[in-house]
Amino acid sequence: LGVRIPLGDSFGIFLSGFSLTVTPGKVGEVLKSYLLREAHGVPMARTAPIVVAERLTDLVALAALALVGVGALAGGERVAWVALGLVGVALACVASERLAHAVIDLVGAVPVVGKLAPKLREFYGATKELLAPTPLVMATLLSMIAWMCECVAFWLVLRGFDGADASL
Repeated sequence: LGVRIPLGDSFGIFLSGFSLTVTPGKVGEVLKSYLLREAHGVPMARTAPIVVAERLTDLVALAALALVGVGALAGGERVAWVALGLVGVALACVASERLAHAVIDLVGAVPVVGKLAPKLREFYGATKELLAPTPLVMATLLSMIAWMCECVAFWLVLRGFDGADASL
């Protein structure tokens, strides 16, 4: 997104996000956006979409891994296909600039929340940039590697228990 901050600050802010990863949907990671705004004046509407994109690429990666993992279960792959379908719908909504701006215009027409429309436009622009094909594919591949490493780590821990039997 073109946000440039010193490496030490970036690392510290990144680590701060771990403190709230247990919040539902990891929404607490938006703290990183707040800290970027406070420390470097970067608008939250510009950086908050990073959390959304991270969760979306996690969902795609986990659904793809689930397709592999549940392949042996009768009908189990339907859940993964539904997840991938929902991601497809979300991506189609983000890809349709006309639809996104129509929704933002509707929000802008509501008296109390209408003042949020400019921030929503900025949020949408950053989201669209993050979910363009190349960044989306690269982030999803990285997410698949990371989640596969977690799967392998879980399998290794599980092997340490007597009587536990699971294949990778």
